[in-house]
Amino acid sequence: MEHIIYMTRDTRYVLTTDSPASRYGTPALRIEGKGTEDLPDYGPGDLIPVAGQHVHAGDLVALCAMAKGRTPEEQKVAAAFCQQWPDGMQVISGSADAD
Repeated sequence: MEHIIYMTRDTRYVLTTDSPASRYGTPALRIEGKGTEDLPDYGPGDLIPVAGQHVHAGDLVALCAMAKGRTPEEQKVAAAFCQQWPDGMQVISGSADAD
């Protein structure tokens, strides 16, 4: 399973269960693109590089999952990712307007 949760011009942020960091079907966050080959896959409490800054992976995923146009399936996968870190930002069910 893979869901692109965020994209820049050169990089994709993908929730995937095809990762050693994924456990029992719960997704991990993979960053794909030039120069990211040596990066590990991340959990929601990990700091990740985004646009020259470092943010918690769970915060990025939760914010992107609640953006307009996200499907219920994307929100469900993002919520499963974020729930691994109870102290972090969570996905509010039904918060995005799917197009």
